[in-house]
Amino acid sequence: MEKFDFEQLPNNSEKQEKYHYNDSRFEYVVPPLKKLCETLRHRFENGEYDVIISDEVRARIPTLIIKKVMTGLNANKVPETYFIASGRGTIDSKSIKEFAQSHNLGNKKILIVTEYISRGGSIMNLCRVLKDDNVVDYEIACLSLNHHYLSDDGKKEWEQIVSNEELKNHEIFIGEYGEGFGATLHDMSGVTKNIAKGDEIVGAHPIKSNTEQEKVNLSRIDVNTAAQEILDSIRK
Repeated sequence: MEKFDFEQLPNNSEKQEKYHYNDSRFEYVVPPLKKLCETLRHRFENGEYDVIISDEVRARIPTLIIKKVMTGLNANKVPETYFIASGRGTIDSKSIKEFAQSHNLGNKKILIVTEYISRGGSIMNLCRVLKDDNVVDYEIACLSLNHHYLSDDGKKEWEQIVSNEELKNHEIFIGEYGEGFGATLHDMSGVTKNIAKGDEIVGAHPIKSNTEQEKVNLSRIDVNTAAQEILDSIRK
């Protein structure tokens, strides 16, 4: 398990002025994503990941941005991308197990992207199901870690969490400490929970109006802008 310096994690109040976002909330999502991508840069350049799994709908936007950064750093190795609703505390283990088997995930290196770790229940549930199906080569990119783990007691609790079988011996990379982005990222994604591959999620709510479609189109532009901002920062 890689140790990380809590004090050096970025504060989510940082804003960028050079890049324009149609949805200003992207300004708060980019800094922790930039931290993650800078940390994972060499892995991305070397094309180490075969698959990205997005944990929960809230991780959809971060996952799409990370994938574009990966592609920008190594266009010859574009990982398969899947969006899975693991749930906070509950999980459809049967569906995920069938999904893992049908896509032969046991032979692939996986990056799991999650929006927030509070007590670790959701991410451990997902990892437990994957491990039960012999999927063992995975690492985790977490956009936001509960700021409680900055305290002395919190650091001890975090060490206990990462000592669990589902997380032990698996790298966990942290973008920032905070309360997570919750409803903000859920609203930005505009999808329901299910399993799917690519840029569309099975079970997504249909677009009901031109206004909603326009919002989706603008969000896609913002994802591209965020990825470009991160790439520009990494390449400096």
